[in-house]
Amino acid sequence: DVEERNHTIATLQAAGASSAAAEEISAELQRVYKEKAKLEANAKPLVDTVGKLSASLQEARAALNAARSEASRAVLERDQIRIEADKASADANNKLLQQRRLLEEATKDLQQQRRALQAGETSAARDRSSLHDTTKELEL
Repeated sequence: DVEERNHTIATLQAAGASSAAAEEISAELQRVYKEKAKLEANAKPLVDTVGKLSASLQEARAALNAARSEASRAVLERDQIRIEADKASADANNKLLQQRRLLEEATKDLQQQRRALQAGETSAARDRSSLHDTTKELEL
């Protein structure tokens, strides 16, 4: 520092400044250099803190992006499950409708068969009655 101060004074005197002015300028420069060093020393922890905060921010952004990606994947998966469930429900409804139609057709067939059976029983009863009448007539 002393050597730099002497060099500054010599340079200022060579440029035509008086010894007192050179001394004053040199003293002011020394004060500025000391203040600069003090500010740099005070700023270092702040710079370090900003660096740490920046790293934390980058980590938080990465975590947020990962969470967003996972959420998007989960939404897509949920939508796919809904689509599959809707399809399965539609298939089940179609099968139920088909079974209902088959049951209705089977019920109609059974009703027709019952009517035919009733008609056959009625005809058989008439035939028995007629046979009975005929038998009585023959017996007489």
